[in-house]
Amino acid sequence: MDNNEFGLKHFPEDRKSFYRTDGRAAISWEEYVMNDVPERLQVYSITVPEYGIGERTFQPVHKHIKVHDYSNGPTLRFQFATVCPHWDHEKNGKGKPCIMVLHVGGKDGRKEDYLPFETDGRNWWLDAPREQLGCPGQKVSVYSVKSFDGKSGRGLSLAEFKQKWGRVQGGFDGIAMWELV
Repeated sequence: MDNNEFGLKHFPEDRKSFYRTDGRAAISWEEYVMNDVPERLQVYSITVPEYGIGERTFQPVHKHIKVHDYSNGPTLRFQFATVCPHWDHEKNGKGKPCIMVLHVGGKDGRKEDYLPFETDGRNWWLDAPREQLGCPGQKVSVYSVKSFDGKSGRGLSLAEFKQKWGRVQGGFDGIAMWELV
């Protein structure tokens, strides 16, 4: 994880030891203690480092998503990013990046689907229609496409994924999860 994220989880005794990269020399004890959002989404810290994803880059940050909250619009943006702008999937990670998908329950929770994220290699984003997320009590999850059509999912193009999705075998790694309310 980058120094800013590390500093949100570990408070050094020596205030000179924050080593932040966001231009701030340090954060206060109050900010450190009060920082965490109550009931953050579930991030699977076992797999996240493998993909170079910053745990605190996920949006939405809260664990619970209101399915029928149309006052905030008909779509909900899901997004996350690498641990830092310098992360290189091949140099720092395990190879080319994987396609990331959002597993949703579908309208009224009756037709699950996997919606692929757009990416620039550093950021992933997806505007999902609220009505496609599922129903209260279900979960929405981010997965990496670990294998696809009998090959590694690393380096799989979005076009190839869309073309073959549903017709070939695929394997996934869990990345993060929200609960629908």
